[in-house]
Amino acid sequence: MKEPLKRYDEIRAASRELNTELFRMLGKSEMTLAGRQLGLVKKNQFLLESEEEFDQFTDYAICDFYNKEGKNAAERYLALMEGEIGEIETAYLNGLLDSWGSLFEVIGLGDNPGEVLLQDLLHEDRQIVLTDKGFSASSEALMNSCLLYSRVLVVEGLCMTSGAPKLFKKDAKEMLLLKYIGRMKKVPFGNEQTKQSVAFHKLHGTYGHHQIEYR
Repeated sequence: MKEPLKRYDEIRAASRELNTELFRMLGKSEMTLAGRQLGLVKKNQFLLESEEEFDQFTDYAICDFYNKEGKNAAERYLALMEGEIGEIETAYLNGLLDSWGSLFEVIGLGDNPGEVLLQDLLHEDRQIVLTDKGFSASSEALMNSCLLYSRVLVVEGLCMTSGAPKLFKKDAKEMLLLKYIGRMKKVPFGNEQTKQSVAFHKLHGTYGHHQIEYR
């Protein structure tokens, strides 16, 4: 078996190409609707101010936006390309289908390079060991001042994020836990995971941390 970080790099490289293909599964009207769900479209124009915001929107559009048949882009692509894509791509897509989004707190470093320990704040009995070079490189800053909302998936035993996380101010922890359910109730579409993603997107406008860059 390959070293975890080497395999992580291979999976990450494959996922970047695959995410581009998944995004292309969406028609123009679907992209616009997904943008409207997040409040990112006005007068049919997208209001994306940074590459990070675009990455976060792409992650939402791929995983949390469902078409009229109740399928997201990952499900549609896997059904279309099953048997025609490689082992890594298949494992990544299956990981996306079993993934979950949550609010996390960095509580330490893992035993191996590139590993970070996260406490799932929405599921108190769940701690995970995340493999992510970006998080591990920024772990001290994240531990001291940030929480993060991200989608997490497991691919070949490696726990990783699906895309760019949303960073929140750590001192807003109690407020976020108090407010997110109420925000979810205001979302008139989608399943519980979609409602949760929209809720934390909205909360990010007020409680987001914009001084620390995720690398």
